[in-house]
Amino acid sequence: PAVEGGFDLIMGSDVLYERDEPGHLSAFVLRHARPGAEVLIVDPDRGNRPAFTRRMQAAGFTLVQTRLGGARLLRYRRDAA
Repeated sequence: PAVEGGFDLIMGSDVLYERDEPGHLSAFVLRHARPGAEVLIVDPDRGNRPAFTRRMQAAGFTLVQTRLGGARLLRYRRDAA
């Protein structure tokens, strides 16, 4: 089923599969993230996050990373406008 609506929190794990992913994930987030939303992504540190992070930052999100053993918790936040 299609996802509809806006959300204050969007979570994903191991969703950055391809290097320089073509923007599908960030487009999904931008479609569904409300102003002030938080996006949590657990990434197994494959090195595929730079393109996603660039797109998120261009959309006004800031990133805070936390190491989780062999993975990273990527916390993207955007101020409510």
